[in-house]
Amino acid sequence: MRVFGFIRGKIQLYLPLESIRGVYPEETVFCYPELYDRFLGLVFLSGEIIPVVDIYKILSRSSDTEHNLQSKGRYPLILVESANSLLAFVYDSIKDIYDREKLENVPVLDSINLEENISKGVFFVENIKLIEDIIHCARIDKNNLQEIFLCPKES
Repeated sequence: MRVFGFIRGKIQLYLPLESIRGVYPEETVFCYPELYDRFLGLVFLSGEIIPVVDIYKILSRSSDTEHNLQSKGRYPLILVESANSLLAFVYDSIKDIYDREKLENVPVLDSINLEENISKGVFFVENIKLIEDIIHCARIDKNNLQEIFLCPKES
């Protein structure tokens, strides 16, 4: 299996190459207060409204809220397809494409070993649905995202 690696904050994440739908060096992400607990914001890509995930904020449980200061910003994004939806991940840098077998010391991210491996900061995500589960165990409601994107609440 081929995997695609990227870095966000102090975390290295490797995803199955077949789940990657695109790499965007800079896209406008619209930030909404009602999404801050789950997502960095929303982006309009490939004709769809897609939630943007900051995996470092989620896994490190960081309270860094730099994005709260602006309603939109430009971020580099990796578009990933899961069984349920599309997600965009913010990245700082791209590692490379590797054979999974060559990353033998990289643990698989799952809900069982999440706490013990967070300090290592390097993960392989076999199933993108796990990321959705980590983000409040909820499937992404596309209609709700479209409503938020088009009609944001006053903050």
